[in-house]
Amino acid sequence: MSTEQLIMKDAQTAEKTRREMKFEIMDAEINFKKLKDDENCDILKCVIFIIFFIKLALVTAQVINFATLRSGRAEYLKGNELAFKHLFLEDWSASYETMPYPPAEGDYAVYTKQGFYDHLNYIISQYYKLPTVTIGTFKWDTKNMSQSQPPLINLCEKHFKTVKIFENDTYIIDSSILTECFDIKVAKEPNGTIIPDVKDYLDSVNHTILFRRLISVNMNMLFKCYHIDTSYLYHNPDCFNTAVNVWFDNGQTDGKMKVGLNVKRSEYSCKETNPKDHAVLDGSVIVFVCVSIFAYICFEYAVCKKTNKKLDENNKITRREMLYFANPWIIITSVGDTCVLIGSALKIELDTAGYVQVPSKDYDACSMCIGIGFFLVWFGFIRDLKYLPIQLVFKRKINMLTILVSTLKDAVPDAIVFLVCVLFLFVGFMLCGWVALGPYNIKFRSISSSSECLFSLMNGDEIYVTLQATQDNDCPAIWYFSRCYLYLFCLLFICLVLNLFTAIFLHAYEILKRQDQKKNESRQPGSSYGSINE
Repeated sequence: MSTEQLIMKDAQTAEKTRREMKFEIMDAEINFKKLKDDENCDILKCVIFIIFFIKLALVTAQVINFATLRSGRAEYLKGNELAFKHLFLEDWSASYETMPYPPAEGDYAVYTKQGFYDHLNYIISQYYKLPTVTIGTFKWDTKNMSQSQPPLINLCEKHFKTVKIFENDTYIIDSSILTECFDIKVAKEPNGTIIPDVKDYLDSVNHTILFRRLISVNMNMLFKCYHIDTSYLYHNPDCFNTAVNVWFDNGQTDGKMKVGLNVKRSEYSCKETNPKDHAVLDGSVIVFVCVSIFAYICFEYAVCKKTNKKLDENNKITRREMLYFANPWIIITSVGDTCVLIGSALKIELDTAGYVQVPSKDYDACSMCIGIGFFLVWFGFIRDLKYLPIQLVFKRKINMLTILVSTLKDAVPDAIVFLVCVLFLFVGFMLCGWVALGPYNIKFRSISSSSECLFSLMNGDEIYVTLQATQDNDCPAIWYFSRCYLYLFCLLFICLVLNLFTAIFLHAYEILKRQDQKKNESRQPGSSYGSINE
């Protein structure tokens, strides 16, 4: 074959491939005009749209079902913990149950030795009276014991090995930390009434709590709890092994011993339950999502192989050229379907695991996967509107919907570079506020709260409260510094950074808008952002 024939063959192959690829990337209107003689075109579009809509409905139903169950479970766990606090923490009130900021009252703490022992005795008294005073669905964990005899409360003391302070202000400190634990045995009156007295018991075992070396005291109790969600009677009851820990923290040795209560739970399989098949919906979602993902992958792979086959070895598409054909909608849909698939698989595993030692982090991972997938599925449904047969009537409206992703696609690279530069300024302000204002302002007490405070100020948090939260009793210079610091931050970030960040996206939108106007004038395929959107 001569050189001219080879060149002509290459040109014919390139032209044929160009026409085929041009058809592939045409927008919906051009495709519709080319297929207008096909009487099945409208039916096919309706079928495709119905499939996507069914997928959206199934995923939405799954999310609503799972979120409702999770909300009920979270409400139970929170209420269960508050019930234990009201039972075992003396003088506990609802004012301690408000949001952490602004605090309604000070820390729940004890300040005297007698108050410390009174709290210990109160806990023991409430523990043994539990069956007669509580209205909750929990009881003692009497495994391998008599049902009428509760397990003993375990008391653990953590302290320094040696702390001696002499009259001449000299001291001897051995900072080795020791932990000693005791099972508290209580005395009883002849009529069986419990006599709670921790100090007497510790004296009987030759142990004395020395507060000058005390770090912390923990009282540990074991219970079994049951949760029945009356809103979803088809769902099996939740059974928990519950470990309640009341702690007394004297680590700061400042005269204030903080008191708190922690609850740790592990689920186990309840006896004599009737398992119900409540994972059918999840199974349907998984099957449908698997088919969707497989169809997308096969379609993209087929187009890729077909293109590579048509091109000559000397005319392969470079990676940079292939990026032109990257479709953000396919990426969004594929990632969303993958997250829903993983979340659904985790949910089925949790539902069929028999609730044997299921950690809470598994539920959290399942929630995050399903939530992210749900968001991306709804976001990607904007693209699926193009399969409506009546889209030509509303073509302009559909393009205005899909322009959101096109704007993000064009603006994100510049926005990322801008945010990297802003990040250095933000970190500087954050560390400065943490170091200088931390001891005087509750909002800057930690590095995380400092970043949260500054970010909230950028988004409209009340500046006056932040200014007034700074205490100037000890150092008036801090009061003036805090004003200058916050004024400068607000002027720089609210007035400058946010406006520049918004301008990046407005600039990208204006470019796309001008391209759309040129498309409407020229009506040439491939000259507008419509081909990018689809």
